[in-house]
Amino acid sequence: TQTFDEGGRRQFAELLREGLSPETSLLEIGCGCLRTAYWLIPFLGEQNYCGIEPHRDRVRCRSLLPPGHAQRRWP
Repeated sequence: TQTFDEGGRRQFAELLREGLSPETSLLEIGCGCLRTAYWLIPFLGEQNYCGIEPHRDRVRCRSLLPPGHAQRRWP
């Protein structure tokens, strides 16, 4: 089985193989607890990544991302 960290890293690597570059703007719908965003945000920058998760309890920014790497915007 893959670990949580390996899953995010593998998804990031696949996006790179598909042509992801630092200039890419990416919208992740259903970003969950941001395991892939952990890799995407430092690569793309905060301005080029947006994650949407309709279930607030699945987003745990504080446990995965360093302070200042994500902003929470609740409706």
